[in-house]
Order: sequence, then structure tokens, then C-alpha cells
Amino acid sequence: MNALSDRIRHILDVSGLNATELAKAAGVTRATVSMWMSEEIKSIKLDYALKIGEATGFDPLWIVLGKGEPRMADHDKAKSEQSDFVPVRKVMFKISAGIAGFAVDYVDNGDGKPVFLPKQWLEKRDLRPEQLYAIEVKGESMTPSLREGDIAVVDTGDVQRRDGEVYAVNFEGELTVKRLIRDSSRWWLASDNPDQIRFGRKMCDEGTYLLGRIVYKQSEYI
Repeated sequence: MNALSDRIRHILDVSGLNATELAKAAGVTRATVSMWMSEEIKSIKLDYALKIGEATGFDPLWIVLGKGEPRMADHDKAKSEQSDFVPVRKVMFKISAGIAGFAVDYVDNGDGKPVFLPKQWLEKRDLRPEQLYAIEVKGESMTPSLREGDIAVVDTGDVQRRDGEVYAVNFEGELTVKRLIRDSSRWWLASDNPDQIRFGRKMCDEGTYLLGRIVYKQSEYI
């Protein structure tokens, strides 16, 4: 992570702080954090990095220079013993047609509240917090399993194709959430909506990329 913007975004992602909270911890304005994240400012004073390190456990020299180990082990151990929940940041995936990778934009410029998941629940399922992102479900194709406005947590470390599992998918440059189905030696993206005329399944071709498996949902529907 050579760019300061990447390091600041990583700190927000891992620590669970939003940009306003990070600004308060560093003793700067929210606008300054925004400039750090947008590369308008390419360096950070050590005084600010020391304050951020105290609040988050990130090594101040790594924050300033991008060298060495990001985290301070003793701080991480103490924080992990204190907290029973892990924050998962809400994001918007940035994807393109024909490209397997992705980038993320943080909802509300990082000020949006994360989804908190029990640490024991994650450990039991061998889920790594740094690979998890929360997205808002759009459309009705996965109703009733996932409804519009639900929050789905994506494990970007799990892109192995498995029959019957639900994934966030880059389909021709568009983000979609679908159930993966194996049929007649082919893989298909299927919708759970019973209206299969409107939401018919689509065949996975070379331009279809799995972004990660859906491992958790947060819904207001009972």
C-alpha cells in the first residue's frame, strides 16, 4: 500500500471507525480525512499518525511511510480481548465488464455505520474480517431469500463455485446477487424469485466473475 489513501481506507476498513471518528482520533477535520482518502494530500504528519495508531493499533511509521507491519501486535491482542464483535464496512463494488478484479467505494464516504458480526460466529465459520464487505441488495430477483434493501455480507475470499450457494457476481460489468446452479454440466446464475419469466436464469460465460459468497444477511423482513 504505497499510497496514503490506500492506507487510510485500510485503517477504516479494519478498525470499524468511520471517517468522522478517525478525524476526531487524529485531531483533524473530517475534510482532512477526505483529502487523505482522495489523494489530495499524499503525506501525513507523524503527530497525526501517532494519534491514529493509539486509537486503532496501526503502526504510526507504517501509516506515514507504508513500510513494515501495519498492526502493532500488543494493541491488537488487547483490542481483540475487549471486543466480541467485528465491524464489516458497507461498500459499493466498482467493477467492469471482462475484468475479474474489483475495487470498493465506501458508503457515505466512510461515515456509514458498519454491520457488526459476532467474533465467535466468524471464527466458527473460518471467515476472515478483512475479506468481508457489506452491500445493499438491489432489485427483486432474489425475493424472498434476499429482498431489496437487505444488507448482504460478501466473503471475497470465497469464489469457488458451489452448487446452490449465493454469490455477488460481476455479470457483464454489472453487480448482481444470484444463486449458482450446476445443470447439464454447465453453471447458471439463478434467481430465487418464482417469476422465472421476468427473472430467468443466465448461463455463466467467460465474462462472468464471482466476487464472493454471501455469508450473512441483515433484513427488516420476518
